[in-house]
Amino acid sequence: MMQLLYAKAGQKYEDDMFEVGGRINVKRNITLTYLQIPISYKFTTLKSERIKLVLHGGPLIGIALSKKDEIKLDNVLKNDTSFSVKEKFKNIDFGFQLGLGINININKNFYVPISFTAYYGFVDINGAKTKDIDWYSKNDIKYQRSHNFRAGLTAGICYVFTGSKYYRFKH
Repeated sequence: MMQLLYAKAGQKYEDDMFEVGGRINVKRNITLTYLQIPISYKFTTLKSERIKLVLHGGPLIGIALSKKDEIKLDNVLKNDTSFSVKEKFKNIDFGFQLGLGINININKNFYVPISFTAYYGFVDINGAKTKDIDWYSKNDIKYQRSHNFRAGLTAGICYVFTGSKYYRFKH
């Protein structure tokens, strides 16, 4: 099974940083969008013609389409112009996706897949420049890696094209 997916990732957090003059409130909002290409192997049960249990999994490659990083220090927008947001995050994400669900067959060509799917990215998505930003990592004893993770319920409508009456695609 091969697909192209549009995915949005990111995080919002708030923390207090201690400076010589006192505490500074830090708010950060990161939004990343990816074109994801999962290459999954799918196992299905064949016990029922109407409903089939499905287990799927495999590697997933994500290509960054856009990157946004908004940072506020004491509610004042911090624009660091020494490097761009594109340098803060890597362009490629790679990980593994695993899912469990059902396919509900409507007829010989249409089916509805419903599944719970989880993804974990193996790549630290922070770029080399992110390690150099001292004003939001001063409270950390060591550098903290960032990985994409998602889990959720997915559903869709699928149509299977069959070229001849002798060829039937098993879904």
